[in-house]
Amino acid sequence: MLIRTRYIGTWCLALLAIALTIVAVVHATIGPANQPGVLPLSGMHALLQFPPVRAFEFCLGVAVGRAFAAGRRLPGNASLLEVASLAALAVSLVASHRIGAWFHANGLSSFTIWISQAFCVGAFALVILSVGTGRGLIGKALSHRSLELLGKISFATYMIHHMILNLAVQHEVSALIGWPATIASLIVVIYAGSWLVWRYVEEPARHWIVGRFPARPASLPAGQAEERRPPSPPRDAGPPLPT
Repeated sequence: MLIRTRYIGTWCLALLAIALTIVAVVHATIGPANQPGVLPLSGMHALLQFPPVRAFEFCLGVAVGRAFAAGRRLPGNASLLEVASLAALAVSLVASHRIGAWFHANGLSSFTIWISQAFCVGAFALVILSVGTGRGLIGKALSHRSLELLGKISFATYMIHHMILNLAVQHEVSALIGWPATIASLIVVIYAGSWLVWRYVEEPARHWIVGRFPARPASLPAGQAEERRPPSPPRDAGPPLPT
């Protein structure tokens, strides 16, 4: 593994420091304003899309995913934990808006943009750890097959939805067919396109990668390795020795 589990907290803190440093540099140099051009390279892109700025969120997601895969669960009533995590998310959303407004009022709009993207990741992690178990009422409701499919194609939705929305705006689709028909058409096109990308691009690519680069079993400390080593089969004692 590139990041060992016991060091992942340190990695998250280091990547958070790097992200904040980049945000400060962007604010002090080019600022968040978009620049004209077909492929603009601007402060806005650096704040929202530059990988080192978003790596902290990725690392935290890895930490939560590993904890969940290892069977770690939050103690307590599952349904109450779901409600509490959603309440924490709502509080985080309100707090991020107010904190971002404070930064903006003090001329630190670059930090406002970053906060709007990254402030709530901790609350989202709690939601995943509580709802993802499927033991509470909300988790059970979200376990329906159709909703599971939406989860499987969600990355493809993330990848293509912005392009489709931009095309709709550029061609003024709402002026041609009206807002209700535009919204309905966009939902159909985005999710149909997401399913096609997931079915014929993402899944074949994933199967190829898994087949080409199989996962290696995690190495264990020496003591644990000895404990988990299967016992050797008994050897044949052979014929009795002559007396």
